[in-house]
Amino acid sequence: MSAHAWWRIKITAPDGNVWDAIVALDMHTSQGGANVCTGGTAFASSQYSGTYSADKAFDGNSGTFWNNGTEGPPTETIGYHFASPVNIVEIMITATTTPSCSPKDFTIEYSDDGAAYSVLATITGSASWGVLETRTFWPSAVGFTGDIEETTDITNWRIVAFNMATGAVYGTTTSGEAGTTYTITGATVTPCVLVLWPKIDREWSATTVVALNDYCIATDVDTNDGLYKATNRGSSPYKTGATEPAWPGTGTIADGDITWTFIAQLVDPVCLGPKLPV
Repeated sequence: MSAHAWWRIKITAPDGNVWDAIVALDMHTSQGGANVCTGGTAFASSQYSGTYSADKAFDGNSGTFWNNGTEGPPTETIGYHFASPVNIVEIMITATTTPSCSPKDFTIEYSDDGAAYSVLATITGSASWGVLETRTFWPSAVGFTGDIEETTDITNWRIVAFNMATGAVYGTTTSGEAGTTYTITGATVTPCVLVLWPKIDREWSATTVVALNDYCIATDVDTNDGLYKATNRGSSPYKTGATEPAWPGTGTIADGDITWTFIAQLVDPVCLGPKLPV
């Protein structure tokens, strides 16, 4: 990706509200790097008043925020004009104390003249924001093309891209048929490693319907680092319990209608990547 002087997000839908609002819009030129929105000029398509102007999203103050000026809302943009071109590989958005004003559907765009913009990434469905929650978005992608063969059910596997140095997950995609081209959104920093990984359906969640033979991991794998399989799901409605079970390192555990069986321990690979089943 090349450098550009104008960077913005174009919001097409907030998270359920009629207004758009952002406490902070940080932009980074490296994965996990410092915010580079300094020395330039903030801009937005509209603002509610001078109190909620575009610069409030770039002032480093969690007590101030940008708010758009039109109830509805129509499409709104907010961005930053840098003094010299930069290559933005990561953005971070912080919600206000009214998180339903946060961007749900938006594009990340760049320009060389502040007039004609190109779309680098499209984000949809970024919903259910929390108060002052910060989310990170990577406006790029890593492509993978190749044949994947499995004799049973190929949908039991997924391709995951990791930062080779830190283990951070760039993105993931569920595999399909052999010969399919896969695009993993989010992977912008090299070196990275692509791993064909057994598909773990989800982290545990309360009162969730579980299918027989579904896999599950704890919500905190640093303290409960097991991989579990639903070997029995009792009677309808086949849901997990209201509180997360105390995960065992062997045997089974009852969880609402579900019986989970310990399958394997998750471990860190030598590349400092994610925890994987042994």
